[in-house]
Amino acid sequence: MPLAGAEAGRGRLYLWPSVEVPPGEWPDDLLEDAAMALGEVWAIAWERGIPGGPDGARLKVMAEDVVLEHLGAPLVVADGVGVMLLRDGVRGEPSAVRDALLRIFGPAPLWLAHGAGYDSFDGLRAALNRTTDAVREARAGREGRYVVEVSGRGLDALLDNPRLADHLSDYAKYVLGPLIERDEESGSSLTETLCCVLASCSTAEAAHRPYVHENTVRYRVRTAQRVLDGDLASPKDRTAISLAAFVWLRHEQRPGPQPEPPP
Repeated sequence: MPLAGAEAGRGRLYLWPSVEVPPGEWPDDLLEDAAMALGEVWAIAWERGIPGGPDGARLKVMAEDVVLEHLGAPLVVADGVGVMLLRDGVRGEPSAVRDALLRIFGPAPLWLAHGAGYDSFDGLRAALNRTTDAVREARAGREGRYVVEVSGRGLDALLDNPRLADHLSDYAKYVLGPLIERDEESGSSLTETLCCVLASCSTAEAAHRPYVHENTVRYRVRTAQRVLDGDLASPKDRTAISLAAFVWLRHEQRPGPQPEPPP
């Protein structure tokens, strides 16, 4: 069943997650958090059976207090996994959060997964799935670690990785530099059109974004290929230009000086 809700002035939100979202214990402001559409998902897992033990309710309340203190986010427990939605800009040290939780759970092991960012509703669903899968795998002993970073999983995670942001931005500006310069000089929209086509693999969808005819999109794509001297029929060229296109669209790059080729 999808999660659906209305937000004043924002339309309706629908989520079809592969995990149960929201669980019955989820706070009422879930849709408000999700509507922000920008943040990071963390998850914790403990030995099976602890939440249902005689001290389960007390442990859950204490864990919620720790998470609020360190991350400023509510802890939602469902199916043996605790999930936290961190708003953009909120940062915490994963090992410090785990150490604080260990003081509650005692000698029982505790696993923590972090780093899955999202900036859209679809991205939120994917980040939830990646994070909960990762923490369950860690609990099963497949990774042999107690703190797991999942930011390296998937294209969205790659594009959102803050350690790569500057490198990816420079790469996109270098690859798309001639197009960006052409647009700046002539006021054209070759960069946006090409990036939309490569990201959607559809001239019709790309035409909808700038509201132009499909034939105009095809003409711009041919012009863009000539400017870039690239062949979109070549797997190597298409992969290189497509990655630059996703980065440009993700961060809405604007015209600027073309950097030196990356080493």
